[in-house]
Amino acid sequence: MAIEKLLKLQFVVNHSDLHKFRNELFHQGIIHLRNISSKLNAFKANPAEEQSLRSKLNKINYLLELSERYSPKKSSFIDNFIPNKPIIEADLYQEADHDDYLNLRYQQIKNQEDLISNQQERMTTIESQLKELKPYQDYLFRFDELAQGRHLAVIFIESRNYHREDLLRLYPSLFKLALIEDAPGTEKENSFILVAPQSSLEEINKILKRSELQVFSVSHLKGSPAELIRELESEKERIRLQIQETTSSLSALSSENARLLLFKDLNEGQLARIRGEQFFTSSRHVSAIEGFISANDFPKLQKWLHDHFPQIYYAEYPADDTAPIKFNNKVFFAPFEFLLRMFGLPRYGMIDPTPVVTLLFLILFGIAFGDVIYGLTLFALCQLISKKYAHDQGTVRFMRMFKYAGISSAFFGMLTSSWAGDLVSTYTPKSSLIHKIHSSLGLINTSEHVMTLMVAIIYLGVFAQMTGVAMSMLQSIKEKKWIQAIFDQLSWLFFMPSITLVVGQFLVPGYYPAMLVFWAGRIVYLAVAMIFIGGFIKTRNPLVGVFSGTLNFYGILSTYGVSALMADVLSYLRLLALAVATSSMAMSFNLVSFLFKDIPVIGPLLVVVVLLFSNMLNLLLSVLGSFVHPVRLLFYEVFSRFYQDGGIEFNAYGLHFKHVFVKQREA
Repeated sequence: MAIEKLLKLQFVVNHSDLHKFRNELFHQGIIHLRNISSKLNAFKANPAEEQSLRSKLNKINYLLELSERYSPKKSSFIDNFIPNKPIIEADLYQEADHDDYLNLRYQQIKNQEDLISNQQERMTTIESQLKELKPYQDYLFRFDELAQGRHLAVIFIESRNYHREDLLRLYPSLFKLALIEDAPGTEKENSFILVAPQSSLEEINKILKRSELQVFSVSHLKGSPAELIRELESEKERIRLQIQETTSSLSALSSENARLLLFKDLNEGQLARIRGEQFFTSSRHVSAIEGFISANDFPKLQKWLHDHFPQIYYAEYPADDTAPIKFNNKVFFAPFEFLLRMFGLPRYGMIDPTPVVTLLFLILFGIAFGDVIYGLTLFALCQLISKKYAHDQGTVRFMRMFKYAGISSAFFGMLTSSWAGDLVSTYTPKSSLIHKIHSSLGLINTSEHVMTLMVAIIYLGVFAQMTGVAMSMLQSIKEKKWIQAIFDQLSWLFFMPSITLVVGQFLVPGYYPAMLVFWAGRIVYLAVAMIFIGGFIKTRNPLVGVFSGTLNFYGILSTYGVSALMADVLSYLRLLALAVATSSMAMSFNLVSFLFKDIPVIGPLLVVVVLLFSNMLNLLLSVLGSFVHPVRLLFYEVFSRFYQDGGIEFNAYGLHFKHVFVKQREA
């Protein structure tokens, strides 16, 4: 199949060559390192180098955060699901790797950010001062002259809760000591001016300290309230313009995002290189390294070692069960590796299930979503997205999976006579070409032949279960587990189709040829005997063996069983529900849409608008259900028969770009 064959490599490197070898091995990017530090002493990395890289990454993240804050991206609906990474020319590596650029830009932006922060604090202070001064803006006194008074003291107080009448009721002694005048306050606060002899100032202060009144300190103010307000308003406008100018400058930082993201990837790559040193072990004179490499890349590695490090000892061995997984599927099957990664990677040594998963997923999705117009629309949408994001191979591969699913849906839609429900069969002239194509290709109708479709899906469920068991048997044969392959897997391959025929003959007598039913019954007896033997031979005690053989048939002591088979096969009927729902909703939307046709002038336009909107809504809802349920059937009803997860992804020790796309500049 298409899980690449790997080799296990071991290196022994002199300490004098280690630094250069490590860096160039990272540059090669073809080896998956394995941690063997438990066998030897772990190599001690340079903490200063790691700290320096982390410092750079902190600066980059700070700049990217400010860029997003001052120039937020406007993303489309699709961009929320598909990351829109910048495209970088490969020859910009060296340009982006200058520390001077990062340090200089960081310091500039940091100063501007600090300036904005200080200006905003000053703006808050000004707002507070203006709020305090506004009640007295019509008075002609000067604060500095009031402070020079020898015989009279002027005190400015504010209160959120009390009016003058409240003060008179709560603090009558205050009115005996001072003359109190209302100042024009705001809706939320009241302001008062107290004029009192200097001799009463001490007693007035005692009363104010015990009260809830706030004293407005004016000892530092010089000039009249109106003059101070004008000065503060002028300073406020000046600061506002400065903040606006500095903010505009910070907004321009977004034009440097591509370079910053590239620099982030490069530094994260170097940090990964340092972290990879935990896989290097060290003795007094040499270091030992172990890893895995694709058998296809091994000749390239040999040549590189021969040309650059002939003094380094290395040895290769066959990969063991702990080896990582590296897929190498062809273009058609590669997109469906996504489904395996959703469940968990298979362990190394398993037969690659991607082709089987591809076939089953396309059939299950096609039945659940079966509609010609919807399927072709899905194909067209995925094709447009693939062209827009042609530089992103991950997105292109993901869209290719749904393009194939769209083709499968169109195929099953033709078989079930579903073209946006009954849009073609009901609302197009019978003499039209599309109506003739619809009539000639359809075999069954989803809404009229539900029982036929249900029986077909039950057969499909049996086929899917047999496929899972067959994969398990092939894996057992590969591992030379012959008894398990014969009695625990081949026996069920005999049992599943034959019992289906026997039960079908019981439910619908005479439906199947008599000879076929006769041999199916004999095969059922053979399969039951094999299943019983499979459980019997698992123990040496004959009495326990009889009990074990019986339980083996029921499915308690094995993955398979009659109860599990029936439940899993019936679980596929959810596809029938999805197919009927998709078709029925489309028919309902079509009916509602054509109710608008008799409206004068705008009727035909409304028909088209409602028809497009409602069917697009149905398409989106149906795609979601038609993806989730087939995946669920694969994971629980098929994978449980054979799949052995626990594998890890092949992760080459090298530079990986996560935030940008890098391409070679065209000549």
